[in-house]
Amino acid sequence: KDGLRKRYTFAGAGYFERMKELGLYTADPEAIQKKVELLGLKGFYNQKLV
Repeated sequence: KDGLRKRYTFAGAGYFERMKELGLYTADPEAIQKKVELLGLKGFYNQKLV
């Protein structure tokens, strides 16, 4: 009965809430940019594979 009420989509799942609690989710463009640069991934999609 309770299982039918649980959401398994990304936005409604417990997983999403846990990501927010752990600071692994943000919609802040500046925070995302800083994290991308920190991980050395800036320009990653500009690289040609072949």
